[in-house]
Amino acid sequence: MRNRIQCLQAMGNIHLHVDLIAGLPHESYYQFAHSFNEVFYLQPDVIQLGFLKMLKGSPLRDQAAHYQYIFQNYAPYEVLSNNVISFAELDRLHMIEEMLVRFYNSRHFKATIEHLTQKTYQGDAFQCFADLAKSWRENNYHLRQHSKEAEYRFLLKFAEHCCPKEHLLIQELLKLDYLSSFPTGRLPYALESFNPEDYSDRLYRFLKDDQFMTLHFPQLAHVSPRQRRRRIHLEWLKLDIAQGNYLPSAVPTFFLYDSSRKELEYIYQPDL
Repeated sequence: MRNRIQCLQAMGNIHLHVDLIAGLPHESYYQFAHSFNEVFYLQPDVIQLGFLKMLKGSPLRDQAAHYQYIFQNYAPYEVLSNNVISFAELDRLHMIEEMLVRFYNSRHFKATIEHLTQKTYQGDAFQCFADLAKSWRENNYHLRQHSKEAEYRFLLKFAEHCCPKEHLLIQELLKLDYLSSFPTGRLPYALESFNPEDYSDRLYRFLKDDQFMTLHFPQLAHVSPRQRRRRIHLEWLKLDIAQGNYLPSAVPTFFLYDSSRKELEYIYQPDL
């Protein structure tokens, strides 16, 4: 499977959606975790975590007793447990599914999730999402609706507890993710801004500098500073984006959005 997925990714023009089904015969919770990590390593665009259904007339339903399946007696006849995976374990997977949808499939937390899964959890993405799910439930987040800003606050709070030594770095990664996903020009209040007091003056000095704009934003070289302002956001970050490292001092970081200010085109950060 890995080779086939990698061949599709190499084509570069396919939106890759990979399904994982929990509750299959012979697959325990820990075997599922291994499958999850294998799929996550491939970084498809979407990972869909689904749950086995015992559809009427299906061969597996006829063998349900053999595998000690317990399942809903009403549509969609979802599996609740079997001889190798418990109800509690499948319940945990349901919460992990929600974490996947919010923090991976949304693509709004790319830098933060990449750091957590690859560095903090050293490639064990399943354990990362399991811990996210546990924290989400323990703090009763599953009992109410949440804004996008609340999700960023949750990840920041999660980092404070799971990896306090990386908390400041993860705050900067969350800022990067937020400004990459939402061109509002305003950070959630939980994410501390390091913009200087003379922020507006500094920004307009950059915007009025034709030489600077021609060098770094050539597509805006021949438009007015006001038009440039509509597409550029400037934020001081304590983050070396290229290396993913925390910096002791904040540096100016430019976010260029498309003409409709809906999508990020690219990020420019001066050489450090």
